[in-house]
Amino acid sequence: MALKASSAYVNSLGRLQLQKLIYLFDILAIAWREVDGSNTFSPWNHGPYDQTIQNAVDSLAFRGFVAIETLSFAGTRKAQSTYSLTGAGESAVEGLSTDGPFMDDLDLLCEISAEINRRGWSNIKNIVYSEPTYNTARATKQGVKLSVNADHNLSWKLIREIRDGFEARRDTPMSKRTLIQVFFATLDEYETSPDADLATKDN
Repeated sequence: MALKASSAYVNSLGRLQLQKLIYLFDILAIAWREVDGSNTFSPWNHGPYDQTIQNAVDSLAFRGFVAIETLSFAGTRKAQSTYSLTGAGESAVEGLSTDGPFMDDLDLLCEISAEINRRGWSNIKNIVYSEPTYNTARATKQGVKLSVNADHNLSWKLIREIRDGFEARRDTPMSKRTLIQVFFATLDEYETSPDADLATKDN
């Protein structure tokens, strides 16, 4: 679904771009449809990285749902590749997205992809490095894994406060598009704050 959402703007996604897009999805899933995020990202490998995502995309490629566009090696364990959906993958996403929760997930990924495209796909690293949950975990070096569930998701805590204030005395809830705009505006502000001094540094 991440590859489908991004395909409206880019032909393929690199390994780390895919990781970061899914990380942003995980951060926002709880705000979007109250689904808690994962506990499997590591904050140390060039930004939030989840080996299970890499395993999944490799498995999908093996089964013919994902095409590996390029493959090169910068070292023994430093493979570089880009991914896109095959026809079979497109059909699979189309079938899955008729289901309500999957449709919501694809909708969220499309909204995130549209905003990343507006800012430039080459900037996705800096966007994620400005996300408070990741930035704080990297700064404090607490734990091996990076949790984005409700108790640790700093972005969700900020968005929730803004959303609750926005919806006070209103008959309609904050729209999903507005929620996305609030999230990215929060990242903009955080990136320029004194607390974000790790935002543009790499591992």
